[in-house]
Amino acid sequence: MIKIQIKINHAIVLLNRTMNNQPIIYLDQNEEVLLEQGQMFAGGYNTFRINRVRKLRKIFGDEWFKGKKILEVGCAFGNIGLFFKSLGADVTFAEGRKEHLNVVRSKDPKARLLVLDQDKDWSLKEHYDLIIHFSVLYNLENWQRDLLSSIKFADYVALETAVANTTQNFELKIKENIYGGQGSVHGIGTMVSASTIEKVISSSGAQYTRYDDADLNDKKSFFDWQAQDVDLMPIAKNITQFRDPKIYGGRRFWIISYL
Repeated sequence: MIKIQIKINHAIVLLNRTMNNQPIIYLDQNEEVLLEQGQMFAGGYNTFRINRVRKLRKIFGDEWFKGKKILEVGCAFGNIGLFFKSLGADVTFAEGRKEHLNVVRSKDPKARLLVLDQDKDWSLKEHYDLIIHFSVLYNLENWQRDLLSSIKFADYVALETAVANTTQNFELKIKENIYGGQGSVHGIGTMVSASTIEKVISSSGAQYTRYDDADLNDKKSFFDWQAQDVDLMPIAKNITQFRDPKIYGGRRFWIISYL
């Protein structure tokens, strides 16, 4: 009966995607854990998680995750980490909001939790095989320090973030509204260009591969787009939203490693 109910729930989700002119996504084994059905982190976030998790599986292969130590930062309700735990990974769930970690605990009483404010100077007692760093960077004021710390404490970092629409160096602090337990913990984020991020990665001595692939796209977030060679700074002073079309380009996805 439980399995039947799960399949019914999936059918509802897939039907809703079809009605919203989104492609039908058929779920693989264990992928139901990636779905939220409440008001927070549901809807388009479900497609977001499925596509990014599938990209990691395609890059590494499912067998790679068995026994690997993974840290998911900005984990929200822990869906992604719980999926990789189902593949045999040893996962730690890190979040700046304790109320989100309480939800993770309710899903998995044995989950290893870490309260981590990524806008502060942080360090870890352990080294990880992989740090999953999705949709966090643009919600940070001190993004460079956070990114360098992530690279320091992992063999691989899977980084995904919104970026500015320019191939040039660009960085703009944006005062954000803290909305419903989402967005910046402290109310200040950063819109930055991919080239600026890549310079910080290179400064650490790490290497990276960027994936500008259509299989990462969802209804609102695109990765297979071309940035303009334009100076955005002259218009930046009046920007108050990170998705302002004058500066916003889309998303980027990297695998970063010293190996």
